[in-house]
Amino acid sequence: MAMTVVPRPVLRLLRVVEEGGFDSAPVRGVDERRVVLRFDADADEFAVGDCRLDGGVRRLSVHPRWRGLGADFQQQLANRHFTDELLVYRPDVIVIDGVTGASLDMVRVGALLGYPVLMRVPGVALPPAGSRARLWLADVVALASGIYVNGDEAADAAFRETFPARAPALAASLEQALQALQPLPVVASSDSTVSGYAHYAFGLRDHGLLYRMQLPLARHFDGCSEVLEVACGTAVFLDILRQRGIAARGVERDSASVRYARGLGFDIEEADALDYLAGAGGRFDGIYCSHFVEHLDTAGVDRLISLIAHALRPGGVAVFVFPDPESIRSQLLGFWRDPEHVRFYHPDLIELMCRGHGLDPEFHSHRADGREVVPFAWQPPLNAAAAVPNPPAALPSPAFPVEPAGRMERMLRRFGIISPAALRRLENAFTKHVAVQHEYTARLQSRVDELEGAVRSLWAVNQTWAWDDNAVIRVRKPA
Repeated sequence: MAMTVVPRPVLRLLRVVEEGGFDSAPVRGVDERRVVLRFDADADEFAVGDCRLDGGVRRLSVHPRWRGLGADFQQQLANRHFTDELLVYRPDVIVIDGVTGASLDMVRVGALLGYPVLMRVPGVALPPAGSRARLWLADVVALASGIYVNGDEAADAAFRETFPARAPALAASLEQALQALQPLPVVASSDSTVSGYAHYAFGLRDHGLLYRMQLPLARHFDGCSEVLEVACGTAVFLDILRQRGIAARGVERDSASVRYARGLGFDIEEADALDYLAGAGGRFDGIYCSHFVEHLDTAGVDRLISLIAHALRPGGVAVFVFPDPESIRSQLLGFWRDPEHVRFYHPDLIELMCRGHGLDPEFHSHRADGREVVPFAWQPPLNAAAAVPNPPAALPSPAFPVEPAGRMERMLRRFGIISPAALRRLENAFTKHVAVQHEYTARLQSRVDELEGAVRSLWAVNQTWAWDDNAVIRVRKPA
């Protein structure tokens, strides 16, 4: 990456601090913008509370689960907000003032995007030797442009013991670390990595969400001994496979993504995926191709499937995951966020193309989830003219005792006796009243049935919003 020296009258510094952590006074003569991480037990474990305040401070609420230094893509939930600050503010230097699990990856992202990154020695416990978390931390330490002391003797001593190669160069303060960077190299603003795809890949993609979305897909490779992920990006799915005990490697053309994934300990080949597949005849018993076909035209997809069939061992399985054109959410909310997407592919088409290259279909997500495409009437499902029926007109309610009619009935009434004729009049009144109520109830029930039918119809159509954003096709090469 070409580096240029761009003199500026005032240094612009983006500083990530923990609320209630170090008393980090602003550096004199520096234009400083801050991201403040607050660990809040009431926060959602997988979401960030984002609030921009006056004075160039963005406050992010993060669950305490992510304070410790770990090796979990889900701890990177604040990356998107951090990357947004990079795009908006364009700092000369990034300072991670106290590395935690939630800010660990910010060092890596900033460095791979070409920014000088300074970090304070972590105040939280360092991961044990040999752990994946130690590997992730070691990569961050290697990428940092400078490291300055924590101020806590025990923390500084533990860091020097764990990373002896960096110990002699530990700065005594942030100011000293900044001085060591002079003259300050910055990436030229025209460099594509500053404003292009890398910001999207590292920051605007939610790695935690991608991790959770892909967890169920790992089962397709149970029993495999050597899996390849095509266009693996930052290796989120490779991490899932590794935790499942499935040996896997990736191929990726983007050098920054390759460096990112290798730094996390993954075996990644930096190459064009199609060229790599062409030279991998019969090597793999599992190939995962996620969100790659939509980057290719039809001829490119046909070639991709042909090469995957070539690279599979007999009996090997290939899984294709791609945006589902039948998903409303994918159409409206997701697909066009990626600047390199070319077109949608229906899973029926991908399955057909796989069959054309001798691969046998085994799984189709549309059939597995039992979805049904229901007709949606042009006219509203309710008869707009059929209003809710009005209550029946007021009728005289049958009354007891019955008003006597004639001299004989009046005389009988004095003795508490009702004549047969009076009883018949009372019965007729009740019969008429009940008949009117029955008719009204029947009309009400008809309207209720119509409303329930409309709700069922609308719900059936509305279920399309619940369909998964992605389609999944699994095929197998005949043994």
